[in-house]
Amino acid sequence: MGQAVVRVESLPADPQAAAAAFYANPPTTPDAGDLVLVFPPAGTAHKDWRLAAVRDLARDAAPAARVNAVIDGDAAALATVLAYLADAPGVTGQIFELDGNSAQASLD
Repeated sequence: MGQAVVRVESLPADPQAAAAAFYANPPTTPDAGDLVLVFPPAGTAHKDWRLAAVRDLARDAAPAARVNAVIDGDAAALATVLAYLADAPGVTGQIFELDGNSAQASLD
Protein backbone atom coordinates (compact mmCIF):
# COMPACT_ATOMS: atom_id res chain seq x y z
CA MET A 1 0.00 0.00 0.00
CA GLY A 2 1.13 3.51 -0.73
CA GLN A 3 1.05 6.72 1.22
CA ALA A 4 -0.67 9.80 -0.20
CA VAL A 5 0.50 13.20 0.98
CA VAL A 6 -2.10 15.99 0.90
CA ARG A 7 -1.23 19.59 1.68
CA VAL A 8 -4.01 21.36 3.55
CA GLU A 9 -3.78 24.99 2.51
CA SER A 10 -5.87 28.14 2.37
CA LEU A 11 -7.60 27.74 5.71
CA PRO A 12 -8.75 30.84 7.60
CA ALA A 13 -6.59 32.17 10.44
CA ASP A 14 -9.43 31.90 12.94
CA PRO A 15 -9.41 28.37 14.47
CA GLN A 16 -13.19 27.89 14.40
CA ALA A 17 -13.44 29.09 10.82
CA ALA A 18 -10.48 26.89 9.85
CA ALA A 19 -12.08 23.83 11.43
CA ALA A 20 -15.38 24.56 9.69
CA ALA A 21 -13.63 24.94 6.33
CA PHE A 22 -11.67 21.71 6.84
CA TYR A 23 -14.75 19.70 7.84
CA ALA A 24 -16.74 21.12 4.92
CA ASN A 25 -14.47 19.25 2.53
CA PRO A 26 -12.23 16.80 4.44
CA PRO A 27 -9.59 14.81 2.60
CA THR A 28 -10.30 11.10 2.27
CA THR A 29 -7.96 8.15 2.33
CA PRO A 30 -6.98 7.11 -1.17
CA ASP A 31 -7.80 3.64 -2.45
CA ALA A 32 -4.07 2.97 -2.64
CA GLY A 33 -3.42 3.29 1.08
CA ASP A 34 -2.54 5.67 3.84
CA LEU A 35 -2.98 9.42 4.07
CA VAL A 36 -0.62 12.02 5.51
CA LEU A 37 -1.99 15.54 5.82
CA VAL A 38 0.49 18.40 5.79
CA PHE A 39 -0.79 21.45 7.63
CA PRO A 40 0.93 24.84 7.56
CA PRO A 41 2.17 26.19 10.89
CA ALA A 42 -0.56 27.91 12.93
CA GLY A 43 -1.09 29.09 16.47
CA THR A 44 -1.75 26.77 19.39
CA ALA A 45 -5.47 27.53 19.11
CA HIS A 46 -5.49 25.24 16.05
CA LYS A 47 -3.97 22.27 17.88
CA ASP A 48 -7.16 20.75 19.29
CA TRP A 49 -9.32 20.85 16.17
CA ARG A 50 -6.49 19.48 14.04
CA LEU A 51 -5.85 16.58 16.39
CA ALA A 52 -9.56 15.80 16.61
CA ALA A 53 -9.86 15.88 12.82
CA VAL A 54 -6.88 13.58 12.27
CA ARG A 55 -8.14 11.14 14.89
CA ASP A 56 -11.65 11.15 13.38
CA LEU A 57 -10.26 10.47 9.90
CA ALA A 58 -8.01 7.73 11.28
CA ARG A 59 -10.93 5.99 12.98
CA ASP A 60 -12.98 6.19 9.78
CA ALA A 61 -10.12 4.72 7.72
CA ALA A 62 -9.21 1.89 10.09
CA PRO A 63 -8.33 -0.89 9.69
CA ALA A 64 -7.74 -0.59 5.95
CA ALA A 65 -5.63 2.58 6.06
CA ARG A 66 -3.89 4.99 8.40
CA VAL A 67 -4.20 8.76 8.67
CA ASN A 68 -1.56 11.00 10.23
CA ALA A 69 -0.61 14.65 9.91
CA VAL A 70 2.50 16.76 9.86
CA ILE A 71 2.77 20.43 10.68
CA ASP A 72 5.20 21.52 8.04
CA GLY A 73 8.76 22.41 8.86
CA ASP A 74 11.57 22.21 6.36
CA ALA A 75 11.76 19.76 3.46
CA ALA A 76 14.38 17.49 5.06
CA ALA A 77 12.38 17.09 8.27
CA LEU A 78 9.20 16.40 6.29
CA ALA A 79 10.98 13.74 4.23
CA THR A 80 12.26 12.10 7.42
CA VAL A 81 8.81 11.91 8.98
CA LEU A 82 7.23 10.63 5.76
CA ALA A 83 9.85 7.88 5.56
CA TYR A 84 9.23 7.00 9.20
CA LEU A 85 5.45 6.82 8.68
CA ALA A 86 5.82 4.66 5.57
CA ASP A 87 7.62 2.08 7.74
CA ALA A 88 5.51 2.40 10.92
CA PRO A 89 2.32 0.39 10.34
CA GLY A 90 1.02 0.85 13.89
CA VAL A 91 1.09 4.65 13.87
CA THR A 92 -2.20 6.35 13.08
CA GLY A 93 -4.17 9.35 14.30
CA GLN A 94 -1.05 11.33 15.19
CA ILE A 95 0.27 14.81 14.41
CA PHE A 96 3.99 15.42 14.06
CA GLU A 97 5.08 19.01 14.52
CA LEU A 98 8.34 19.79 12.75
CA ASP A 99 10.77 22.51 13.66
CA GLY A 100 13.56 21.50 11.29
CA ASN A 101 15.91 20.63 14.13
CA SER A 102 14.79 17.46 15.82
CA ALA A 103 13.01 15.12 13.39
CA GLN A 104 16.07 13.11 12.39
CA ALA A 105 17.37 12.67 15.91
CA SER A 106 13.94 11.85 17.32
CA LEU A 107 13.10 9.23 14.72
CA ASP A 108 16.43 7.40 14.43
